[in-house]
Amino acid sequence: MSVLLKIKDFFSKNSISDCKIAVALSGGTDSTALFFLLLELAKSFNLQICALHINYNLRGKDSEDDEKFVRKLCEENDVELFVKFMDMSKFLSKIEETARNERYKFFSEMQKEKNIKYVATAHNANDQAETLLFRLARKTGILGATSIMPIREDGIIRPLLNVTRNEIITYLTENKHFWRNDKTNADVKFSRNRIRANVIPELEKINPAAVINIAQFCDFLRKFAEKNEKLSEFLINKKEKIDIIKEKCYENGLILNENHCANIEKCKENTGAIILLPDFKMFVLKNLLFFKKNGDNSFEIKEITIKEEDKNLFVGKLWKIVILDEIPKKGENFAVIQKSDYPLKIKKLSTNDYLKNDEKTAFERMKKVGLSKFERENSPAIFSSNGDLLAAAFVSWKFDNKVKGFRWLKVENVVEY
Repeated sequence: MSVLLKIKDFFSKNSISDCKIAVALSGGTDSTALFFLLLELAKSFNLQICALHINYNLRGKDSEDDEKFVRKLCEENDVELFVKFMDMSKFLSKIEETARNERYKFFSEMQKEKNIKYVATAHNANDQAETLLFRLARKTGILGATSIMPIREDGIIRPLLNVTRNEIITYLTENKHFWRNDKTNADVKFSRNRIRANVIPELEKINPAAVINIAQFCDFLRKFAEKNEKLSEFLINKKEKIDIIKEKCYENGLILNENHCANIEKCKENTGAIILLPDFKMFVLKNLLFFKKNGDNSFEIKEITIKEEDKNLFVGKLWKIVILDEIPKKGENFAVIQKSDYPLKIKKLSTNDYLKNDEKTAFERMKKVGLSKFERENSPAIFSSNGDLLAAAFVSWKFDNKVKGFRWLKVENVVEY
């Protein structure tokens, strides 16, 4: 299959059309090929193409010449270009990390400002293979081994992940397109470059299709991880020692280093804190640490009917609905349920929901008892058949213990495994 057909297949399978797409254009081999490929596809998929370029000033005149090349390329092809200059020539440490963070910050700003739906980066099958080998060498789990994601929820897309670097060079050469060479890509003092220069060629001697086979393995792992719910979110008790937390994270495909552990130890009692980890975010809840794969921060709560015969119910991995036949001990936060309240409904709590006979919203009550913003925004709500809100996470409508009830109910965290 030709490079162009592979890109067409990517856009068709992911239903990407009728929108504005920006190419992250450095002027190098991969991004230049992606630039021309998207121009070829623009009419078929009704795409409006623009380009983004960052001049980090890390290579002096070469950086200037890269920008000039990109400007000329866009001008000749009537493509709108947005350029950011960031002088990183005096940075002494964390250059790659800082550059990456600034790059994606620039992408996000341009998406909002210029109404860009997707930013296409030129990561290819070789990048995928190199990333996997690099992560394996440093120790990783299943999610880390999925390597580079083809589509991220922030609108970053990688249409070339199924295309090798050799195919890209062949495409450019056959179509007589010129590009810029970045000399630093050959500098073997960088770990990734040593893999590129020394490891990949040896693997290709064993099998010429080694790169594409590794890239396809990453794609297989990604699909497996998406189907396996255990890998997408999990809970750990805040009271656990850091060694136990580290071990449980490992069991769920999350590898923590010393810095990650120190950060968790520092923040785990700070309810409401959010910690960024490899492939995950950690939300510090009232009683638990909730680890959720990077992407959407929301917690899905489907509408469920509770019948009279139902007892304890689980809502996802985070919440448990406790239903008792007998009146609980005084002080426990249960809602009294009458027979006439059935059937009950479980829905997602909204900011304007008030508990039955209460002057304050459930959100306000939940904040008062120490629930995090994440818990308040993702709490199940229990409604009676006539629409009264009876209970939400750790709060319920108040009643006198003398009140006769048919059932007693409360919403609490699932006990960690």
